[in-house]
Amino acid sequence: MVNFFFFFSHKIVFVSSRRQTRLTAQDLISFCGMEDNPRQFLSIDEFELEDLLAQIRDINLRFSLQFGIGLHHAGLVDQDRKIVEKLFVQRKIQVLTSLYSFFIFLLETKI
Repeated sequence: MVNFFFFFSHKIVFVSSRRQTRLTAQDLISFCGMEDNPRQFLSIDEFELEDLLAQIRDINLRFSLQFGIGLHHAGLVDQDRKIVEKLFVQRKIQVLTSLYSFFIFLLETKI
């Protein structure tokens, strides 16, 4: 089951499992590939993005961030999760596939 939550210019796609966060991000990336601007969900300087990608351990997250799509689940190491949260809050990535745990983060930070 996939639920969508639109948060201003942010898009959060809530899914039911860690695996589904990856699969949903891959589907969204495929969709972006058919558009004129495949990086339409990305709002970050290329050099800043390269520096951040070098810090990311999860290969699926590293790939999806290049398209402005983040993954958020408990299987990510803390550093990866914090980078994704920061990028999303700063609107440098526009889409996030997540378990409901990210909703708790949103409530705590009162975005």
